[in-house]
Amino acid sequence: FFFSLSIGMPVLVLLVATLTLVAAHPNHHGNLSSTFFQPRFVLPVESPVHGSPFLDGGFIYFTTIEPRNLVVKANSSTGELVWTYSGGPGREGMRDSLTVRNGLVHVGNDNSTFLALDAETAASVWRYTFGGATAGTPCLFLDRPCEVYSSPLLVHESDGRLLRYEGAEDNATRCFDAATGKVLWTTPAGGQMDGTPASDASGGLLIGSNDGHLYRLARASGAVLWRYQHCGRMQSVPSLTPPPPAGSNQTVFGSCFVPLQAQPTGRVFALDVATGQEKWVLAGAGGVPHYEPTTNTVYVSGFDGSVSALNPATGSVLWHTPLPHGECFDGPLLYDAKRGLLYGGSEGGFMYAVRASDGSLQASFNTGKGIISPLGPRMSPDASTLYFGSYSGHLYALSLE
Repeated sequence: FFFSLSIGMPVLVLLVATLTLVAAHPNHHGNLSSTFFQPRFVLPVESPVHGSPFLDGGFIYFTTIEPRNLVVKANSSTGELVWTYSGGPGREGMRDSLTVRNGLVHVGNDNSTFLALDAETAASVWRYTFGGATAGTPCLFLDRPCEVYSSPLLVHESDGRLLRYEGAEDNATRCFDAATGKVLWTTPAGGQMDGTPASDASGGLLIGSNDGHLYRLARASGAVLWRYQHCGRMQSVPSLTPPPPAGSNQTVFGSCFVPLQAQPTGRVFALDVATGQEKWVLAGAGGVPHYEPTTNTVYVSGFDGSVSALNPATGSVLWHTPLPHGECFDGPLLYDAKRGLLYGGSEGGFMYAVRASDGSLQASFNTGKGIISPLGPRMSPDASTLYFGSYSGHLYALSLE
């Protein structure tokens, strides 16, 4: 590993769950209780879980890809299944990380479609399917349907409307009326919009593209306010500092990677939100940054399977820990303020707990298959349970006590 730092400028199925504990192995490395990372429940769904789950009102929602292509709602305490929605056979899976708001489940699928489902019944409320560059033709990428890999962002705007923002593999970012699915604007780019958007405090939308740029768009119109050239592809969600005092600007932290390299190659960078001016760049393996305001630290889950802590003002490395197995992280680390720990899952199938103060490994849990959580794992409101899915075909709820 190396660092180089520069500072400068529809089918609905209602089921009753049978819960099965699978062969998953917690390993404890620090002074944690014997019940830490022990399963509260493990819910089998017979398809890889791709995406971060979402907690809402005592329930957990998550998605799978083929063969079953499911959206799943379950009781977050017991794992009892409430309903499943199937997109049908073929490439109808869901790779984005869904969001639930105002009684609707917002999700996109692998067949060029944005959807909203009724959170109580799983009935389809609206759907929007985009086509190819020529009217009447499907959107294709490498002879397969274009995916909605970006995850939905829901924002209550100042005029009272709830709007949904999301990118897709047709090289466009869209704004929808979240209740009706009406498209309010579409902004094209030069490459796939696989990054998940984030909103800033000044009416902007930040979203990464595979055309080599991070875009800041006006949420009201979709107009491009600025774009920053990064190193290649950007499929993660940007992280922002909180709204600053008057006269100051927010900082956005982002990352990129160069595809098809023998070793992970990428960058982590910090930009002024208002201007797009570069504050610092950290070159090396790259990774997904998460700014944590309670510790005023940027934590990076590395594309080389390491974790790091950075000074948010300068990008200097505070600590760096290569983890066992060295598998890529796809999403940000989750900070647990109660215990001072960071949680993150890797493509090697391990969920890790790392001490936020020094990077020391505290525990790991092996699912046996890759963990792909573009928005990271989720934690219960009382900080007692950690939730995530795996390509093992299971949703895991692990005790943190």
